[in-house]
Amino acid sequence: MGARGLVQWVAGFGEQDTTSEYPEVHREIRMMAAIHRESSRPVVASVFTHPLVPTLHTRVLEWLDEERAAGGDLRPMFNPRTGTSLIGLGNRSPVRARSWKHVYELSAPQRLPFLRSEAGRRALLAVSEAANERAGRELHLFGPERCEYERLPARRLGTVAAEAGERPVETILRLLDETGGRQLFAAGGAHQVPEHIEEVFRHPGTLIGLGDAGAHVASICDSSMTTHALSYQCRERGVLALEEAVRRLSSEPAEVFGIPRRGRLTPGAFADVNVIDFQALETEVPEFVTDFPAAAGRWTQRARGYQHTLVNGQVVIEGVFRRSGCQEADPQGNELRLPFRSRPWPPACPMDGGRGQEHTEMPYRYSGYETARVLPADPATVCVPTERTAVDRQEV
Repeated sequence: MGARGLVQWVAGFGEQDTTSEYPEVHREIRMMAAIHRESSRPVVASVFTHPLVPTLHTRVLEWLDEERAAGGDLRPMFNPRTGTSLIGLGNRSPVRARSWKHVYELSAPQRLPFLRSEAGRRALLAVSEAANERAGRELHLFGPERCEYERLPARRLGTVAAEAGERPVETILRLLDETGGRQLFAAGGAHQVPEHIEEVFRHPGTLIGLGDAGAHVASICDSSMTTHALSYQCRERGVLALEEAVRRLSSEPAEVFGIPRRGRLTPGAFADVNVIDFQALETEVPEFVTDFPAAAGRWTQRARGYQHTLVNGQVVIEGVFRRSGCQEADPQGNELRLPFRSRPWPPACPMDGGRGQEHTEMPYRYSGYETARVLPADPATVCVPTERTAVDRQEV
């Protein structure tokens, strides 16, 4: 291996082990240490927690600590929130049954009317008890009003259905009908126990990361992981002090990944700053959009509480509001040009008076808008998709 670079190792779940001593996982840790010694490069190990192996993450952290104490540069990397695969009317079926598969073969605008029709309801209720029980056992309600990642027992689909005197499939149909198709459901295996998440998140040396941003986009949305770490783990749970969490999101990864002059506010460094309203900071419920080529879909997500974003000392984003708050936003701003392939901006943008101006630098069709004042450039009005403006990013 050369003198430059960094190794990320996705460690096992203990699936090759038959005892709680996890000798195969320990062997992996020793292999990571050997790679570090041969290359002199940092090694980042992905760390997971799971109820089926409740002590594995503790042993992995201990073994990584031992290697660091012996001079090895091995770091755990961890996503400090519940693993969540999102399921909704936009992406995939909450029930494993042929009749439900038919729903997702329809175009998106046809799905909710079919669910509400007498013929559709009759077909969708006629599922096996095995499929019905599986949905009730594996799914939790998610949204549609609040973004809550914790798997609360009261939000388990089977529990909600039992309290309503319904079968789980009946509850799914009712909630989709009542919410106009906005009700989401969550499934997932990793990071289910809050105490396990907090143990790894609090551990010295743990890097905040491991978000699958750009992968599995039709099932998960990890772009808001850093906002969740600040708003939930720090403010709500008090797992880390705000200052320590910001350090782990800024200077620590910059040092580990060898990014000079980033992550610190010191003379000569790049002044990259997010100004946040800590008490107002929160993530919003993800939204499924179809803005990829061939109308492929993905989950996207917005955040609240970011007041200003500076890059290299220049204010590039100021005053981000939800569409309902457009009347409060200053409509004077400057165009933010993004280095992506151009596509027409969708019509009826709320900040151009509904005239449907074509903003050819904006690459993606976007179903929800935010207004932003962007400086400096020639005066213009722009609607900026939040996830493309780094409003929700805390890396540096």
